[in-house]
Amino acid sequence: ITWFETAHKILDNPDASTEIKIEVVEMMVDKSDFGSQYYIWIHDLRPKEELDLLKKNYPIALKAAAEINPAKALDHLIMLSKVYVEQGDIQKAESLLNELNSVEPVTDAQKAQIEQGHIQVAILKNDMPKAVQLCRELASRPYNLPYAHRHRSNPVEEAQYFLSVYEPDFNELNLPVYTDAKAFPVPQKVSYSDKFVPLASFSLELGKNIKSDDIRIKLLKEKFSVFGIKIEDKAPFIVKINASEEPKAPDKPQGYALSVTENGAIINGHDPLGTLWGIISFIQLIDRTEGVKIRIAEIEDYPLTGIRGFYQAAWRNALEFMLFAKLNVVCSQNGPQIYNHNPANPITPLQRATAKAQSELFNAFGLRHYYGLFPWTQFYPVPISSERTFDLHIELCREIAEHGGHVYYPYDDRRFPAHPEDIRVHGTMANIDAKYVTRLFRTVREEHPDFQMIFCPPFYWGPDGQVRYPEPREPYLRSVGEFLDPAIDVVWTGPYVKGTYKGKKQVEWITELIKRPPMIFQNATGRHHLLVYINDRRPEWLDWHDGHPGFFDEEISGFMHNTHMPSDAVTSLMMADCTWNTNTFISATEVDNRGEAATRRSVALLYGKDMFEILEPAWEAMSYFDKYKYGEYRPEAVNELADLENKWEVAKEAWEKAKAYNPFAIKVFHASLERAIYDFALRVLRPARAAAAEKNKNQN
Repeated sequence: ITWFETAHKILDNPDASTEIKIEVVEMMVDKSDFGSQYYIWIHDLRPKEELDLLKKNYPIALKAAAEINPAKALDHLIMLSKVYVEQGDIQKAESLLNELNSVEPVTDAQKAQIEQGHIQVAILKNDMPKAVQLCRELASRPYNLPYAHRHRSNPVEEAQYFLSVYEPDFNELNLPVYTDAKAFPVPQKVSYSDKFVPLASFSLELGKNIKSDDIRIKLLKEKFSVFGIKIEDKAPFIVKINASEEPKAPDKPQGYALSVTENGAIINGHDPLGTLWGIISFIQLIDRTEGVKIRIAEIEDYPLTGIRGFYQAAWRNALEFMLFAKLNVVCSQNGPQIYNHNPANPITPLQRATAKAQSELFNAFGLRHYYGLFPWTQFYPVPISSERTFDLHIELCREIAEHGGHVYYPYDDRRFPAHPEDIRVHGTMANIDAKYVTRLFRTVREEHPDFQMIFCPPFYWGPDGQVRYPEPREPYLRSVGEFLDPAIDVVWTGPYVKGTYKGKKQVEWITELIKRPPMIFQNATGRHHLLVYINDRRPEWLDWHDGHPGFFDEEISGFMHNTHMPSDAVTSLMMADCTWNTNTFISATEVDNRGEAATRRSVALLYGKDMFEILEPAWEAMSYFDKYKYGEYRPEAVNELADLENKWEVAKEAWEKAKAYNPFAIKVFHASLERAIYDFALRVLRPARAAAAEKNKNQN
């Protein structure tokens, strides 16, 4: 309080120099901004009068800074418009943004933020048609902006993300690219014919529990429209969905039966998700290589593992990928902020509208979208013994649940050091964490009974993990078993889940402590020093986890892949294949190159029929370079320089062929193979070439 009083006196002092005033006003901005407000209220537990002081001074400081410091005036005014948006003051926000429209000069980043400000105002006015129009305009701008990720936002990408869930295009990824006219993942029971039926059009007959405006039917119509297949009332090929007694779907969750004959198709689902997966398999039976036709087949199918999905930052096309991988869960770590996980930044109207549309979209399909509270649980050690923290968390959870979303509550490897207030009140975190998360969960469920939650305790693995923390491991996990609501899934993570074997002893250990089957968050699955080179064989999806019967279907509650999406999507696709049907993931006939058939299936679905063969020379060549970890040069490279040069040329040629074959898929699902060719390999080759040249020079 005294500091701000002094700062205002300096700014009001006519004798103070401009340099001093600029320094003071910039300090005022820093000391009163959203970050300072969040920190003193949540972390420092300061009195409310201090929070009110910062809220009062922040717009004052921004206005003064814009007047005193012309070099940064536009940035401060853009930030001021965001303050007005956060305050819900539509008139002030709109008036200021209109003034900023004509300001020159302006950078691309500033233009994008001003345009986004107008979107925020339109949403505050509840004028969604206007907001959509403005999003379309911003989404199409060729602004030169850094790409968005979990540490940084990008207004153009935020607009694109909103549009992708508010007006979803189920063909943006063009999936499936190629399936050999077979269902993916490999079904539990299937009979394929070599006969195909030309399919130019078909008629639909829907059962009582599915209507023509159902989103699953919308997906079917949009996909077939792209394929050139029409839906006509009197077409002779009839597709019946839940409108026939036979064939019966397996009596299993997410089960379905699919029969395709010369006269039509029948899809019967055991439940809504089973119906969805039956429709997806029906689409996957289409062959577009020479005309459009469908394979005659009989399928009875269901997934072995009930919850299958991946953990990501944010990917706006996750839904289409999930549908054709038959994954039913995704977890986005940044919560409603989508990008740029900063707990101090208020969730904007656009971010709220995006999360709402996304939750409703996934919910309509019967899929779960979890929003991580990562920014509000790990960014600073927040005191969960404080009601302020509970108020913050419950507001987030309620808003997510209201639109059909779910919550991932992570502590992971950032629970410690604990907040001093929690230590003072509770001593050990085993005395509070599970009880606190349970309180959150049950409070939300009072209003939203379908709400789900995943809890990730600290980075504990056992019984043989070596990671140490300020608190003993077993008592903490035992408190999870005793005090955490049984309906909350618990993530089992830690060093051994970072790509290694999980035996019966470990499974029994964690299950006994937490009193429920664990959910796996599988980390770091890349074979090339944790990186992915597309054609990687992944028998370890099975080998790490299936050393004893029952792991996938009885001993875990679900399986999630913690990965970089969409770049490493091919690995998640193989995970989907394995967790759906472990019995067929690796054929008994595969001995020398185990997992190749599964890799071929996944590569074809994402990139096309011939991509595996095209990339195989590059994969083999760059796999050899793994001996030089991340391009770490060693003198021995000189002795095999000719061989390394040859491998590099082979890899380059194959990669260029791959880009020509399917440039879109290579751009989206690029993995790390290009990086290996044009970065890691060159880090070895360049010094090796120089050393070889120097060696020849000395010999001459």
